[in-house]
Amino acid sequence: MTNNPAKTTSAIASTGQERLWYLCKIQQPAYCYNEQFEVLIHGKLQIQILEKVFATIVQRHQALRTVFKLNKQEQLEQIVVPPFAPSIPVIEIEDKCINDHCMEQGQAIFDLEKGPLFRLCVLQLPDNRQLFLFSFHHIIMDGRAVVILLKEINQLYQQLTQTGQDTDGEPLAELPFQLSDFAQQEKTWLQSKTLKRRLEYWSTELENLPPILELPVD
Repeated sequence: MTNNPAKTTSAIASTGQERLWYLCKIQQPAYCYNEQFEVLIHGKLQIQILEKVFATIVQRHQALRTVFKLNKQEQLEQIVVPPFAPSIPVIEIEDKCINDHCMEQGQAIFDLEKGPLFRLCVLQLPDNRQLFLFSFHHIIMDGRAVVILLKEINQLYQQLTQTGQDTDGEPLAELPFQLSDFAQQEKTWLQSKTLKRRLEYWSTELENLPPILELPVD
């Protein structure tokens, strides 16, 4: 997929994304593939700077701008929308209400066709503490991607708070790989002659397996 942030683009979905999409259509509760991480911060959290950081992160990572729709051939596609600047609501609560708010955000349903497929919030706690909540649907990222995001968020936030430099300069290296690139590589592999030869080999090797054992069950 051509990485032109100013335009809406589309690409095929990976087999894993197709599986999750259909599971979300038939499984209940619908939030079973939601994920959330929480970061407790002691001291003042500068919300405006954090919003600038996320505007840069959203522009960098197509996954955060991706929604999923069936095309006219009933094939699932990734639709990458233009960049947007997410807002971060701040909710002032007492410690006893933390679990309720975390559950409320973590279980809120994502619309896979409309997006966005992530959600941000800061819980303002007593004693100058803040709990940052980042919820997302597993269809757009996994745990490894979260680690990468956290490193980038921290780097950009530290840069802005310490130097005051704007994120327009984008100190992070350009991403060599986007979510849609994986789906395209997977499609190429599934249609490759190498995979066909391997399937033919193992089909021949396993052709004369012994019959299935009929073991007694309780």
